Amino acid sequence: MGKIRFEESKLGRFFSGKGFYMVLAACLIAVGAAAWTAISSLSPPPADTGEASLSSSVSQPDTSAAGLADVGQTVSDVSDTRSQTAGSSQLAETSASDAAEAAAPVANFFVMPVTGDIIKVFSDTELQYSETYKDMRLHTGVDIAADIGTKVKSAGDGTVTDVYMDPLWGSTVVIDHGKGVTAYYAGLNNTPTVDKGEVVAPGTQLGDVGQIPCEAADQPHLHLAIKQDGQWVSPLALMGMEKESD
Repeated sequence: MGKIRFEESKLGRFFSGKGFYMVLAACLIAVGAAAWTAISSLSPPPADTGEASLSSSVSQPDTSAAGLADVGQTVSDVSDTRSQTAGSSQLAETSASDAAEAAAPVANFFVMPVTGDIIKVFSDTELQYSETYKDMRLHTGVDIAADIGTKVKSAGDGTVTDVYMDPLWGSTVVIDHGKGVTAYYAGLNNTPTVDKGEVVAPGTQLGDVGQIPCEAADQPHLHLAIKQDGQWVSPLALMGMEKESD
């Protein structure tokens, strides 16, 4: 029991002396530090006026009326190389197209495909008698008499757009003479002398006169048919060789 009283006596002397005040002061300092930390955490951060702030202001999008545009249109002052590339390509294609159109034939005719008599004229409204079918029918071309093997020439500048064997009209060469004029040289031999895609000049040989199954009863001839803007027209009238009616 004496030992216990000794300890209590030492503790009592501690609290009654300077030790008590030292502990109290330490506690107050700890509480004050904790309170300062809490208050500091609630304060806003200082404003950043350095490079980060400048960069942020530059990168802001333009939301004014002048800054709005349709989807796909570039409004930035910074050049868009993708847009420039596409524009340059489109401009090049347009220039090439304009150049091709300028260089295209102009439907000027200089020569007759063959020399011979006209044995059947163009008629897209009046029926004509067919010796082969023994009936009346339209004739959307002109027949020029010529012996088998006679050379057939291009009537003007143009580009061969097709070469084929037609079951009714025989071997046929189609030439785009420009300005909406397309000529069909029908009844050639089986081996025309031009190919599809070939550019021809007036007088270029296309082949020789051959057979025309749907006009087999007529004397040998070249069947020349011409479309202008998709409509059959008189070849002689287009070439300025048809007499005007009184």
